[in-house]
Amino acid sequence: MESYKRDFVLFLANNNCILRNKVLKSGRITPIYFNFGGEIYTGKNICQLSEYYAHALHSLFIVDDKTVLFGPAMKGIPLVTETASAYCRLYAQDIRFAYNRETEKDHGEGGLLCGRVTEKDKIIILDDVFTTGDTKKDINALLTAHVPGVTVAGVLIGVDRKEMNADGHNTVEIFSHETGIHVHSVLTIDDVLTVLQAENLLPADWKEDILKERTEHGC
Repeated sequence: MESYKRDFVLFLANNNCILRNKVLKSGRITPIYFNFGGEIYTGKNICQLSEYYAHALHSLFIVDDKTVLFGPAMKGIPLVTETASAYCRLYAQDIRFAYNRETEKDHGEGGLLCGRVTEKDKIIILDDVFTTGDTKKDINALLTAHVPGVTVAGVLIGVDRKEMNADGHNTVEIFSHETGIHVHSVLTIDDVLTVLQAENLLPADWKEDILKERTEHGC
């Protein structure tokens, strides 16, 4: 495991971003929940968070002058802004970022999109986690409607929970099959559990609950 992944898990654990017994968007209570809100509301913490994304971006994607990082409103806006800054700082490459508004602006520059996106660009959507993929589908539809010909080159999320739907199919794989868009992650649930176990941050009862959930809903 790359050192930045281990550091990322500990960063999440130390900043109240890995929680127990919370309700997912699907309505199911999960024994392990990732909340990138947590304590990440300082300049230092958002700077650190974005560096983990920047390392993964550099490792997983070919970044060039056509690359645009896209952040879904609202959480994705500070994430995409800071990641573009971190990438420039760490890898000396200036890349663009863009994001959407929740409601269309009818004055000034107007519209739903902020930032410069052209039909020749390759979009990488940044987000925290992947549940059903509905947000990513909405962003893909928004981009292709407003910028015909644009390519969504991939999605980069913080943690892949490796969730299955009610039919026993991997939700990320379903999304990729339906959209043709590959989803990558900085961490997987396996990475998280490995580091928590090694650092004695995974009590036996919590581990048992997580493994039980993964048997029923994970892959």
